[in-house]
This record gives sequence, structure tokens and C-alpha cells, in this order.
Amino acid sequence: MRAALRSTPGAADVDKVIAQFAPGGSGGGGVGNGGGVTVTAPPPPPPPNPAKVAAKIKTILGVRATLRVVPGVGDALRACASPLLREIGSTCGKDFFQSFLTRVDDVFEPDVVEGRSTFAQRTRQVFAVKGGVDAFLDLARRSFCETTEAAHELLRTTRELAGAESLRLTYSDARGFQLSVSAVEFGVMTACATRGGGGGVLHSLQRVDGRVETRRDARGGGDAYLNATPPSVKCTTSTLERLNARHKEAMDDAFARSAGVVDELVRSVRDNFPALGALSAALSLLDVLLAFAAKVMNARGAWTRPAFTSNGPLAIEEGRHPLMEGGVCGGGGGGGCGGLFVPNSTFLSDAFPFSLVTGPNMSGKSTYARQVATLVVLAHAGCYVPASFFSCPPIDAIYARVGTGDSLETDASSFMVEMREMQHILANATRDSLVLVDELGRSTSSGDGERVAWACAEALLRMDLKCVFATHADRLRGLATMYPGVRVSSLSVRVVGGGGGVVGGGGGRGYGRDGRGYDAVHGRGELDFRYKLVDGECVVDHYGLRLAATMGFPNAMMDAAWAIAREVDARDGNGGGSRVTTTNTEDPDPWGVERARRVATVAQRAMLLCAGDSDGDGAAAALEPGKLDALRRLQTQARALLTPAAPNACA
Repeated sequence: MRAALRSTPGAADVDKVIAQFAPGGSGGGGVGNGGGVTVTAPPPPPPPNPAKVAAKIKTILGVRATLRVVPGVGDALRACASPLLREIGSTCGKDFFQSFLTRVDDVFEPDVVEGRSTFAQRTRQVFAVKGGVDAFLDLARRSFCETTEAAHELLRTTRELAGAESLRLTYSDARGFQLSVSAVEFGVMTACATRGGGGGVLHSLQRVDGRVETRRDARGGGDAYLNATPPSVKCTTSTLERLNARHKEAMDDAFARSAGVVDELVRSVRDNFPALGALSAALSLLDVLLAFAAKVMNARGAWTRPAFTSNGPLAIEEGRHPLMEGGVCGGGGGGGCGGLFVPNSTFLSDAFPFSLVTGPNMSGKSTYARQVATLVVLAHAGCYVPASFFSCPPIDAIYARVGTGDSLETDASSFMVEMREMQHILANATRDSLVLVDELGRSTSSGDGERVAWACAEALLRMDLKCVFATHADRLRGLATMYPGVRVSSLSVRVVGGGGGVVGGGGGRGYGRDGRGYDAVHGRGELDFRYKLVDGECVVDHYGLRLAATMGFPNAMMDAAWAIAREVDARDGNGGGSRVTTTNTEDPDPWGVERARRVATVAQRAMLLCAGDSDGDGAAAALEPGKLDALRRLQTQARALLTPAAPNACA
């Protein structure tokens, strides 16, 4: 069925036909206005434009080819079990289409189709209308054929007299017939014309193009002029120019005489043009459904039917990116190990609506975020999704703050573009929206970037929407200790060559099991990306340096970078530059940090208990007895939590 639709040249031109058939004004004679005053007749319409007439003929011929296939498509779809396909089949089987075909066949030759070359298209359009309808049209066609034959006869004569074997005849709408010959033989023809040879056929021989063929030099980045003279030259003669004038006049006359017949056909079906609009929509929908079906049937992995719930979670089990899976790593997938795409799961619910994704560069954070959005779009479009399970509530919009780059058109820097897009998200997103944020704040300083990212994350949390927030800012992991709806995940990475294991998702440090620190992995410890989303933070010491080492930087430069890292870590006392702790270096009081975390925990529990308070002021008198007792128990627990003698009370 898809091959049948693809074979019709007019399948993409239905909208053009609808525009041609759209109702419009029409001229008329003088009419009375009831007061005895005669309104002057409007001026006669301008003569028909041959180019527009040719476009109408081309469009109608293409739609005729489409409508010849549509009835068979409708018959096949009406037998389907799907109500949607049956409705499309019913649209394709309307009686108007058959009557339209009958009208077209009454006017146009039945075997006239669109041509590939420009001259073939013009010839078919000139002879589209049936002969015998208009005597002047037949005369114009005869003149069209005579000038065409004369041009080919001139080509044969010129080739024989000038001895130019490469001489051939070309045609374009702008210049008509032209002679094309190799540059070498053009020089011979010019010399022959100068001597007066060729029996006058080469009189007034002249070039009609002065282009020099160039080719981009991939090595130097500039244009390498390969030939001072192009390999082929287009030229003309005075005789050929006269033939072109007669040929164009005959073609314009043919189109002008065809205009009346074509416009009459358009007017005869103008009252039914909504049916063509319905056909255009039906064919478009059918094409989309067939594309979905072809993709699912030819896919290597499993695709599942999405399930929609009124207010359930966004749950994706073993989801895969449909483009990365089929277009990278030799067609088997991308972003994975051994050329196979690594699937990942997603769960965003009312309890955990905010997914904070961390991981080193190139670990797959951006691909994961885009994968979630792509699967949601496919599900809402009515397509199966590449996953073992998919469930989703209705999503009213997907907002994304991804990528980095400035905007020269609006005179905005990269950071300004980030802030503008983030402001748009915060102003327009709703509780039913899905928000994707990738590396917010990377276009400014690391400190300001973390502060902006933290503030935006809190704003999104207050909106209670579903969000995937990918970041390098390690301090943002502290959101999970303050907001119960934040789930911290990471793309796992393995450090190989230094004895290290998987270090993403709460794994061990990236130095290696021998504990030798920098020297144990310097020059040997490399990152092995697993592209698997796991719960917990990602702890990879100096992953930027490890990744840079794989790019082939000079050893001396990498030695200097590692030496600077050792000095900075020794001064800061954190032991690993890429793992930024939330402890303030100016006040490294461990109990102060723990106490602040426990205060946040107690405050969050109190907020949850007071969530149902009708007054919103948290007054104890307005609380139900059960909530008041719960608050009193929480007060007792808080005293124990905030006592230094009980360091494990928050476990």
C-alpha cells in the first residue's frame, strides 16, 4: 500500500489542487442596482499567464494519477478491523473522486503523464488537452512540433558541418533550446565560423554562459580552479534564436488556448473542494500510520504499545532511543557497549517527580533526556515505543532547555539564551508538562551556574511537574536531602587500568583498590562508559582529566595538569577535584553540616503534616487531633535529632 502511494506523482500535490479549487470571485456583466443606475461592467480579465496554466495542468495530472490509486486503497482499508482505518477507507471511496476522474478524462488525454526533463514536461502539458476541442489550439501544437523538429534538424546539420561529435541540444525554461559542446570543439566551431565555413549555419555563433567550473579544495579549504575553461560550453546561433522565439510563441498560445478548458474544469469541481481537503488529511494520516508500522515491524528490539492513565506516573521500562538505536554503531544502536544501545528505565510519579541525573561528560545524560522526550512524543502520536513497558499520563507540553550556543540574530550570549529559555519554561509550564533541563548554567562561571541551577530546580519542584534535570553541579545532589520528591541517579562509569570498579551510582572512588591515589591511575586509569542509569551519585575523581587524556594531548601537558590537580586537592583537602562536597571549606564543622541536614529533614516532615491545613498558617488550633499528636511526636524526635550525642538518630 505504501509503495502504491509513493508511486503516484501527485500524492504531494493535493494541497496545491485545493488552492486551485478554492472559491473566488468571478467577473460578470453590468447589473442594475434597483434605482435605475447601471453599474459599469468590470474590465475584462487579463490574458492567461502561460506559466500558471502549465502549473495547473501539472497539478491536475498529478492528482489524476493519485485518484486512480485511491479507490483500491479505500477498498482495502474498509475491510480492516480498526475504526480509524475504516474511516480513512471511507474517505478514499467517495463518489466525488470518480466523478472528478471522469471530468478530467473528458478533457485530458488519458495517457498523458508528467515527464522527467523540462522539455518532456512542457511537451506533455502542451498536449494534455484532447485534440479537436479548439482549432486554434491544434494550430499552436502544430507550430510547437515544427519548431521542435527544426531545432533538432539544425543540431544534425551543425554537427555534420562543424565536425563536432559532442554537440547536443539542451532545453531550459529560461533560454529555450541551446547547443552544448565540449570546450575544445567549441574552439574549432568558433574558428570555422570566423572563416565563414559551415554554410552559414554557424553565423553569429556565441556563448551564452561564462561560468568557470570550480571544486572545493578539501585540503586547503579554498576554491581550487581546476579548469580555466569549463569542460562544456553552451552556445547559440541567430537561427536557433529565431526558432526559440517561434517555439515559445507556439507554447504560450497552446497554454492560452488550454486555459479556458482548464479553468472550466476547475470551476466544475470547485463546489466539492472540501472533499479533496478530507482526502489530503486522510492520505497524510495513512502515510504516518504506515511509517509507524514499517518502523515497528522492521525494528530489531521490542516495541510496546503505550498505556495512558488519567493521573498515573510516567513509567518507562528498558526504554531505547529510536534514532540512536537504528542509526549508530553500524545500525545496531549507539551510546552503548559493543555497538548495542543500552536501554534505561524512567519513573516519574507524584512522589518522585524530579529526576536529577549526574555523570561525567559523554556518559549519556543528554541522550537519556532526549530519549524520554522522544518516547513521550511517539506515544502521544499513536506509535508504539521502543521499550518493554510504557505508561504515561496525558502530557500537555514538553519544554526543553538543552544545548548551548549564542544567538547572533537577537544579540544574545550563550548564557542569555539559557536564561531566556528557562524563563519561558517557568512562565508557561503546568503541572501536566514534562520539562527537560540539560546542563543549566554551563555558559557562566561554575559558582554562578550552580546557584542559578539550584534556584531553577527549586522553582520547578514547587510547580510539581515532571522533570529530568541533567547536571554536572555536584552540589545539586543536596536537593535530595531537602525535597523528598528528588531522586538522584547517575550514568555509571568504570575506571579501567587502575584497578577501579564501577564508580557511578554510589560506587567506590576512582583511584583503584591499591589506594595509591593519582600515581596509581595517572596515565593508566581510563573511563569506560557503561551508559546505564543507576541510583545514587556519580563519584569519579578528575573525570575531566581522564577524558582529556584519551584525546591525545601531549604527555607533558597532562603531567602538568595532574600536578596542578594534586596541589589544588591538597590545599582544599577534598582529595578529588571532580567530586565537590557540600561542606563549606571556611567552616569545616562536620556536626554543623549534619545538624543543618537534620533541620531540613524535620522541616520537610512538618511541611508534609501541615499540607492539609485549611488556614495555611500552620496553627496548632486549626489542626486535626491526629495531626497535632503527630507534630508533638515530631517535636520529640527533633530534640533527639538535633542533639550531638545522637549522631545516628537520622539513619
